[in-house]
Amino acid sequence: MTTQFLKAERCLSHKSRFQVGGSLPANASVYVTRQADQDFYEGLQTGEFCYVLNSRQMGKSSLRVQTMQQLQAEGFACAAIDLTQIGSQHITPEQWYAGIIRTLVTSFGLIQQVNLRNWWRDRDHLSPVQRLSEFIEDILLPTIPQKLIIFVDEIDSILSLEFSVSDFFALIRDCYNRRADKPAYRKLTFALLGVATPADLIPDKRHTPFNIGRAIELKGFQLKEAQPLIQGLAEKVENPQAVLQAVLEWTGGQPFLTQKLCQFIAKSPIMIPKGQETHWVNRMVQLHILDNWESQDEPEHLRTIRDRLLLDEQRTVQLLSIYQQIIQQGEIPANDSPRQMELRLSGLVVERGGKLKVRNRIYAAIFDQKWIDAALKKNEQLVHHHLITLKDELGQRRFVLNDPCYSIGRSPTCDIRIASPFASRHHATLVQLPREDGTYFYRIVDGNLQGKLSANGLLINGQKRFSHDLRDEDVILLGSGVKLVYCHSIGLMPEKAESTLGGDVETHVDVAAIPITKEDIVKETDVDD
Repeated sequence: MTTQFLKAERCLSHKSRFQVGGSLPANASVYVTRQADQDFYEGLQTGEFCYVLNSRQMGKSSLRVQTMQQLQAEGFACAAIDLTQIGSQHITPEQWYAGIIRTLVTSFGLIQQVNLRNWWRDRDHLSPVQRLSEFIEDILLPTIPQKLIIFVDEIDSILSLEFSVSDFFALIRDCYNRRADKPAYRKLTFALLGVATPADLIPDKRHTPFNIGRAIELKGFQLKEAQPLIQGLAEKVENPQAVLQAVLEWTGGQPFLTQKLCQFIAKSPIMIPKGQETHWVNRMVQLHILDNWESQDEPEHLRTIRDRLLLDEQRTVQLLSIYQQIIQQGEIPANDSPRQMELRLSGLVVERGGKLKVRNRIYAAIFDQKWIDAALKKNEQLVHHHLITLKDELGQRRFVLNDPCYSIGRSPTCDIRIASPFASRHHATLVQLPREDGTYFYRIVDGNLQGKLSANGLLINGQKRFSHDLRDEDVILLGSGVKLVYCHSIGLMPEKAESTLGGDVETHVDVAAIPITKEDIVKETDVDD
């Protein structure tokens, strides 16, 4: 059946109504209206600043096209700024901001009123963001009588800029805040769309975070919403409703994959008989998406997810660690940790009911445990290593930390044994604690876990501390001549990792190397010094 199916498909073609990739035109018959369409339209119509921040190929740009046309039909003046068209490589702040103003001049029909080159040159004493602010207040708002909506699309392209544009988003926030004092700003609204989080927009800690506006949640197609797709399937199937349902069971309503799978069905030379919808859709998915998926992934979609997960080697292990938990457990509690948010922006997982789950069956079939193992094997050096380098009377030794708890001191019963009369028998304790992103860190505590403190205490980075969450290159003094240096390494195996003190790596403590005194033998079960 497979050979016949492929041979027939090569010989025949069908003009599909479906569009795979890119923004759907405003009059597209297969555009699927979702709850986000209503939320986005109502928010902008009432003057709310809105942002649609989601993974790629979820229909953000198509949503912008549809909403913008609807608002323009009602008399709103709209402009769309695609930041990718302005550029992000080898561009200066002046060029970037000038590109934004030029787009606004063109979109709002202000070419006759503004000689942009002269206007820009006359204000070269101002910073680029000040010039944009002045353009909005002195030209845009007084000249355009209607309510204005500025759509800023592909905002994630700012992450590739060689300079910070925190001021740009701070200006957008300022336009919102000025409504209280300057009524003219009440007619200006912004809509931001892209693959980012609000925290990405103003990462500069010296600025207030981007915390205004209404977040528009863009979910996958639901069966009831996806009915416009039926008309594109009706010519090729006896029961298009059943076929659509089988498609959504594979795609989870992901717009790109849903359009792509429907297009395969519409182009098929073979009618799908009634009662065999699930079988035929399964075959379509296997032949056209799952088999040799990397070579068949055109237009690119699955490879985009893969590359986003593997882009930054230092984050790969963290992202895959979280994703592996989801694969193994079916779901994990969702939170707003940076790594979970990054995983969600890849599109691979989705938050539903407070839980993080794989978005659909196609993703689960491709990015399975076998794929995770292969990806981790390629990055097997990229694991977290927690190391302690000890310098005492025996010289320097380094220990790799893996266990939940370590005792540090002079006693032969300690996990990390110190050769110095200035160290207490149980001087300190290391405790492993989890982070929300699935990784862990170590906390050092003075004395033992029963609360018995050491004689000399802990001097950490020059300050006397009872406890401390260890960070890379922290220096801990336990008394005269005893120094610990903590190293958190990502991307290197322990034997290749370097710390401030150098030395060889040990995965355990060589107790025999440290002489045991008579006092230690007598008091080794004691905690007092």
